Amino acid sequence: MTTRMQKTVEESWQSLWMYCEQNLTLASRVLNFICQHDYGRVRIATEVAQVIRADQTLWESWDRTSKAVQFVAERLHVHGPSLKAFLDDRKFDARTTANPRFERRSEWIMTTWPNAPEDNKST
Repeated sequence: MTTRMQKTVEESWQSLWMYCEQNLTLASRVLNFICQHDYGRVRIATEVAQVIRADQTLWESWDRTSKAVQFVAERLHVHGPSLKAFLDDRKFDARTTANPRFERRSEWIMTTWPNAPEDNKST
């Protein structure tokens, strides 16, 4: 039996795309920011992570016009309350774009993602 609290926690997980209200510019800025600041409370299916890691074009550039941003943001799940606190704590400004170097994006994808739970059902 799922308790109300467990259900609320599960509902707190959503794609970054939905968290950013399907706004490509905001998704780009949040994605770059959480990468640069090593936000670790993410979930992504193993198969999807493998596809993204194998296709460097999906993480070479995350500018606000990049289709790769939408592809990644639709598949990368974040814990809404935790992400909000993270962004607030680090003074995220939606008008500013963080610009993590290619090496930083690579490190975040290769190191943080494999340690994240694989699906939206575990906590």
